[in-house]
Amino acid sequence: MAMPVPPPPAKKAAVERKPSKEIFVRGIADDATKDTLLALFKAAAPIKAFVMRIPKPGARRAYVEFKTHEDAVKAVKQFNGKTVDGHKLEVQLVEKSKLPKSSKVCVAGLSKDATVESVQGMLKDCGTFKKVAKPRAGHYAKVDTFWTVVTFAKRQEAAKAIEQFDGKEVDGQQLRVWPKSHKKVKPAKKEAGAKEEKKEEKKEEKKDE
Repeated sequence: MAMPVPPPPAKKAAVERKPSKEIFVRGIADDATKDTLLALFKAAAPIKAFVMRIPKPGARRAYVEFKTHEDAVKAVKQFNGKTVDGHKLEVQLVEKSKLPKSSKVCVAGLSKDATVESVQGMLKDCGTFKKVAKPRAGHYAKVDTFWTVVTFAKRQEAAKAIEQFDGKEVDGQQLRVWPKSHKKVKPAKKEAGAKEEKKEEKKEEKKDE
């Protein structure tokens, strides 16, 4: 008697992405400040987090996180295309958040003379440190520069560090400061290399036999 064939395993349901609560703003006037922008967007709804970046002279960007998706949509409708200080704003929802979700940030573009103490001195006005890793070369660092990871006590302090230092020139180097991701990258090359080594070992064992 034929054995019953088990049904195929059910496919995992796709993980639904949560509706965005964050907006991206560009077209900001060169003399605009954090306070003026905060006042502008608070008129739409309460703000949970805010970061303004200046990646290069004459290019200001802002990321604003609201408490609800509905508030973010309301802000887009209210401010997209609006002229503020002679500049037309471009406002849109952000699908992938650019604001720090933890209190960790990466800081790249440090001079090769950078130390834990010098990094702390540079970022001291941003907040309280929990940990500052020793600056090192490689990975995110360009030639002749170092990078590090800084952990603050609060994520608002991490956001402040991004706002104040991302794109800023220090010791002749332009800094890059961004949220530290929690995702771990699988060492694919190492795994592949290990498999090749095992194959070679088996070949050698057969030769010995």
